[in-house]
Amino acid sequence: MPKKIQAQSTKIPEEALADVFLELWGNEQEDSPWSAKALRAAGRSYLPEAFVGKNDVLAKVIGTMCDDWTRRGWLDKTSRNQYSPTDEGLVEMRALQPEWISEAVELVDSYGESLMSARDWAFVIDAAKRSPVQKVCFEKVFLPWLLHDNFWLLKPNDPEGRSINRQGTLIRRSPAEGFE
Repeated sequence: MPKKIQAQSTKIPEEALADVFLELWGNEQEDSPWSAKALRAAGRSYLPEAFVGKNDVLAKVIGTMCDDWTRRGWLDKTSRNQYSPTDEGLVEMRALQPEWISEAVELVDSYGESLMSARDWAFVIDAAKRSPVQKVCFEKVFLPWLLHDNFWLLKPNDPEGRSINRQGTLIRRSPAEGFE
């Protein structure tokens, strides 16, 4: 007896597609707008676990999602079926991210500059979003630093090897990292 093969419906979580738009907007804004195929390729690169399936099916699913987001006012669509986020859409896409990411970004915006550049912070947060191991590292190392004035980290590339707190105070301390 032949087995019936059920076609699996391909689903992409909204937050995964939002992450792709936010990543592209943050890094490759000048390449905007993007086609469904370009979004698929970026999704496979950034979040391969969420963008699983045949290429043509994924592109259609992404196109359908983008058309829905266009109706909601989150995206602008060109005549060539390319999409770019609107200001309202960027806000809504950020709201789809897990709460810890939004909180981390707010803290980095407030205190992060004294430890490292915005680009380095983006790399750290992106790594934490993609990997459970990196998320744990972020929670144990960077989050206490961002939350508490009395938590110290060794300042990267400091010629004197000093530690820094979130207020930007530099001191020489041993051990170089941890609560005071």
